[in-house]
Amino acid sequence: MCIFTNGQVLDSINTPSDMASDSDLDKFQRWMQNSLDEASLIEDASERDRVIKRLQNAIQVCIEFRSILELSSMVSDPFVSRESPVRIISEESIKNPISIDGKCNKCGAEMAGDLEFCPLCGAYE
Repeated sequence: MCIFTNGQVLDSINTPSDMASDSDLDKFQRWMQNSLDEASLIEDASERDRVIKRLQNAIQVCIEFRSILELSSMVSDPFVSRESPVRIISEESIKNPISIDGKCNKCGAEMAGDLEFCPLCGAYE
């Protein structure tokens, strides 16, 4: 997840270990709420409304970010580490399924028993 401000990436969060702690988010949200209280003291009405809307939007984004962090912490890792492979395949258990039964009458190439034609020249037997 990336956080953008003025077209620039501020932070990139990929794993739970990189996530901001709840106390940092709480401090940031409290700071914005205090700034919102102080914004009501701005004398210019249009500036006061602009600042209040910006702070309210920022507080909403902080709340949404916290809920995203909570959701991501509840999701289990989709990848499972295993100590050994699911089944061990030994080379002895691998057999060549094609047995050579004879030779092609046309070209003399060896033919597999499960084929009705020569794999080299295509002649049917």
